[in-house]
Amino acid sequence: MPITRDRLHDMIDALPAEHFDAAAHAIWLLTVPEDDEPVTDEDREAVRLGHEEYRRGEAVPHAEAIRRLGLAG
Repeated sequence: MPITRDRLHDMIDALPAEHFDAAAHAIWLLTVPEDDEPVTDEDREAVRLGHEEYRRGEAVPHAEAIRRLGLAG
């Protein structure tokens, strides 16, 4: 049975508040336009270098990156 707009609204209305962020993120992911930019050689090199840094243990954990950027509340 397909989900109708009314049924989806009912599901959102029944959603506990602690799940709002996750639901909003999931819906946002479905509405973001697909990236249609071509991947360049420069992009591939940046990814390769990032993987090398990660393998050497030089990656910064997400929470630390947020703190360094001053985005932690």
